[in-house]
Amino acid sequence: MPTAGGGTGSTFWFTAVFDLAAQELKKEHREPGSARVEMLREARILVAEDDAVNRYVAVAQLRMLGCRADAVNDGAAAAEAVRQGVYDLVLMDCEMPVMDGFEATRRIRASGNPDIPIIALTAHAISGDRDRCLAVGMNDYLSKPVELKRLAEVLARWLPETSGASFDAEDLRQRVMGNVKLTSSVLNGSPEDAQAQLARLWERLDAFDLGGALSQLQQLKGASATASAAGLNALAAQLEGAVKEERAEERAERLRRAVEELARFKESLDRDGWV
Repeated sequence: MPTAGGGTGSTFWFTAVFDLAAQELKKEHREPGSARVEMLREARILVAEDDAVNRYVAVAQLRMLGCRADAVNDGAAAAEAVRQGVYDLVLMDCEMPVMDGFEATRRIRASGNPDIPIIALTAHAISGDRDRCLAVGMNDYLSKPVELKRLAEVLARWLPETSGASFDAEDLRQRVMGNVKLTSSVLNGSPEDAQAQLARLWERLDAFDLGGALSQLQQLKGASATASAAGLNALAAQLEGAVKEERAEERAERLRRAVEELARFKESLDRDGWV
C-alpha cells in the first residue's frame, strides 16, 4: 500500500500480516469442526469489507472452508453485486465508507433479491449493536476478529441446502419403507434422466422459451425429489426463481452448478453401490 515516502516498508508490512494470517488459518482449520467443509462446498459468498487486511483474511477463511468468495470495499458495491443475483450469502461489514452495511442491507431487502442471508461483521460485541443489525434485516451477527470455526457454524446455519449431501439415502429408504427392489427401480436411470432434462432445459433457455424452461424445471424438481437428489432439487428450485424473475446472470450460475451437482449425485450413487 503506497505511503507519502514511497512506501516499500508499507508493502513489506502488509505481506507479513498476510503470511501470518494464512498460517494461523491453516492451524485453526485442522481443529475439530472442520468436518463442515464438505457442507460448504461450492457456496458463493460476497464479502463487503473496507479494511484491506480484514478483507483478505475473510476471503482466505471462506476459501479454506471450500467456498467461492468475492470481495467489495463498500456497501454500494455490495448492493449492486447482490442485485446481479449470483451469491448465496453476504458477509457485511457494518461500518464502511460511501455506504455503510446498514443502508446496503436496507437496499438489498427492498430489491428483487430480498431473501439472501446477510451476516453482519462488527467490531462492537454488544447487544444494542446486534439488535440494530437484525432490525435492518441482517440474519445473523459475527464479531471481529472472526474465528474460523464460528464462521463455519454460521455459514452452515444460513446457506441453502445445495451445499449439503447430493443424495439423501435415508429419505428414500423411509419413503419406500425399506423396499430394496423399489429403491433400485427409483434410482435406475435417474442420473441419465436428469442429464437429459438439464439438456432440454438448456435448449429452452437458449431459445428464450421461458415457459418451456419453467415446465422443464417442474419436471426436474419432481424427478430429483423422487430420487432424493437433495442438492439437485434445491438448485432446480433456485433456478425456477431466477427464470421467473429473469435474473440472467444468476440463471447461468445456477445452471452451471446444477450440472456439477448432477455429477456429484451420480458419483455418490456409484461410490455407494446404489446403481
